[in-house]
Amino acid sequence: RKHPSTVKKGCCNLMYLTEEESNGSTMALIRRLLSLARPLSSSPLIVGWADFRGDTGQREFSSYVAEARKRLIEDSSPDWIVLVQGILDSQPSHYALIKILLHTKAGTRARLEAVTSRRATSRRTLPAQRIRQGAVDLETEETRELLQSLEQLGAVAIENIPSTISRGYPCSIAALRNDPPLELRGSCDLLGTAEADAEKPTAILIRRVMAIAERASSSPMIQGWREYAGDTNVWRSVAPFKLLSSENGRGQVLDADWTITLTLYSVPHGGKKYVRVDLRETEPPLGGMISTNQPFECDPEVPRPRSERTKRDLHVNEARSLLKRLQKLEPCALITIPSTVVDGAPCTVTVLRRSKPSRQTAECNLMGLRDGRPGTETSGLILELLRLANAEAQ
Repeated sequence: RKHPSTVKKGCCNLMYLTEEESNGSTMALIRRLLSLARPLSSSPLIVGWADFRGDTGQREFSSYVAEARKRLIEDSSPDWIVLVQGILDSQPSHYALIKILLHTKAGTRARLEAVTSRRATSRRTLPAQRIRQGAVDLETEETRELLQSLEQLGAVAIENIPSTISRGYPCSIAALRNDPPLELRGSCDLLGTAEADAEKPTAILIRRVMAIAERASSSPMIQGWREYAGDTNVWRSVAPFKLLSSENGRGQVLDADWTITLTLYSVPHGGKKYVRVDLRETEPPLGGMISTNQPFECDPEVPRPRSERTKRDLHVNEARSLLKRLQKLEPCALITIPSTVVDGAPCTVTVLRRSKPSRQTAECNLMGLRDGRPGTETSGLILELLRLANAEAQ
């Protein structure tokens, strides 16, 4: 202001607003200015500003837990509040937030609310945020089963289940009870939960909430969750040292001496590749491989990830060449190679050995490799695995 001279500053993030902040004076002024600017510009940053407004489920999970904690002490509050927040690590703008309000007094009833946000990409326009909201009343049987699961949590606490991969579909969960007071929090990765952890209370409860939410939201973040956590999901950790070869094993499950896994991501757009090879030190050597490719989809309306999976036996020469490389590996020979690029093709390779129990893991970015740098064993192994995977695709 010129007369009298005054300067007032304020800021907000349109995608991280609480309900209280959305109605504040700062947001009121920003909203008015953006509305006035809409006729002057065709840019999605201004025309589509309303798509970013309000709560998109992308705030820190602890802030949602704090809000639920306050709601439990209000009049006519629910007896249970269950929160689940999921994010696709390979596409950090894809979020899902699910909230269940469960009442047990004056009749058992429950309601589920879901909000998802995902960045829609187009070759002709700038990215725009797509937000979907939905709500549904739980059926009687669903409510009874969920309540039974929650009442058992007093003795079996929810925990943080470690992930077997670096980028997946991590989900956080919180269960809060009014009387007697109880608050439990945990997490697991739908994409990277090991078989041994899949039946733990944390994983079971998250899957149950996701299954109920399918009726409330048409978003791929919820409708496609089974693609990440289903029984046929090859991204989940499978038991090492079980030979994947079907032909050479004549249908029998044989013990493998080596298990090698490779996970590669295409950043920032998305798309990933997973390769696993099992080897048996026999003469001739036996080997089997599975490869899963999830290509980047430029169409924002693709309902769920599209996976291409192949499985085959290694040829004798392929198995012998790879086995020779592995036998030459010294302890700690696989080292992480510092990346010279921000995005690119980051990948992680892991080598497990059974006869002399050992595990080596290393990372590198294929787009940032330079000749003469340390880590030739790491990059050489990764490139050989990719060559094997590409050979079966041709």
